[in-house]
Amino acid sequence: PTLMYNKSEKEIRDAVTLLIGCASLYFNFPVPTIALINGHCMAAGAVFAIYSDYRYMVDKGGRIGFSEALVGLNFPSAPTMVLRDLVGTNKTRDLLYGGKQLKGPEAKEIGLVDEVYPIESLFSEGMKLAMSLSKLTYNSARGMKTAQRSFYKPIHETITKEDIDYFVTTIQSTDGQEGFLSLIEKRRPKFVT
Repeated sequence: PTLMYNKSEKEIRDAVTLLIGCASLYFNFPVPTIALINGHCMAAGAVFAIYSDYRYMVDKGGRIGFSEALVGLNFPSAPTMVLRDLVGTNKTRDLLYGGKQLKGPEAKEIGLVDEVYPIESLFSEGMKLAMSLSKLTYNSARGMKTAQRSFYKPIHETITKEDIDYFVTTIQSTDGQEGFLSLIEKRRPKFVT
């Protein structure tokens, strides 16, 4: 939260540009990726999770969600499209507007995560999947990954500047700054608008 609170427009823009750029690079990573969610996975962490090819989550003690609305922020278009493709239009709407944080079984039920495991076996199950995927040839894995991501590429390239501009504006707003301050102070935000 301190990265975005009480900072100049340039500092916020640089941070947002870096965050969205890293997420885009990760989304287009040339071979399959696996997210192992062993605790709370919110906001940008949840974006990296949905940008993974596979998502395994603990069955207890963890939550995943998109809490931006709860702290007065918007949510970028690019991950919204990916989320919509994972869970559907109505569930995306409800997750984004409501900011609900889902436990593993709830997330699996709607297709947000692929599998849930006890914490003791989460890593070993993820490694089993990784070992299975490692048997693919590089060209095969890369070709399949490209085929699954190529639809998004021109859309993401078109909306990235808009996503950055709108996110920076929202973060700089009175409500956005109050949202970050509330996170720093560990309290509920008090919005004026």
